[in-house]
Amino acid sequence: MRSPDSRVNLCSELVAVLYEDRSRQTRQTHGNLEEISSTSALLCMDESLQRGRAVSFRVKNHDLYGVVESCVKDPILGYFVRVALDKSSQWSEKWFTPEHLLSLWKSTEEEQKTARGDAA
Repeated sequence: MRSPDSRVNLCSELVAVLYEDRSRQTRQTHGNLEEISSTSALLCMDESLQRGRAVSFRVKNHDLYGVVESCVKDPILGYFVRVALDKSSQWSEKWFTPEHLLSLWKSTEEEQKTARGDAA
């Protein structure tokens, strides 16, 4: 079973994004937060971001910082940008919960509550 640190959550939340373009100019745009975990995030954007470049995005008055791990073009949706979050900027549900959030699996503690009938 996965540890809580590796849980991936599907979500949908409009975010403000700051990044450096290929000429090292700071740019601001918007994207959609598609997935989030404690260590990474997946953004869907209109712009391509270069691998290895610093990026930050703002969700519900919280800034998250990281580095672009990958950028894959979808011919219809745009670019899917995987961001490795900095250790000082790792996401937690205690910070904020995106508007639409779906956990892909339950933690052991949540499963035990459900088995005992504690879950609502």
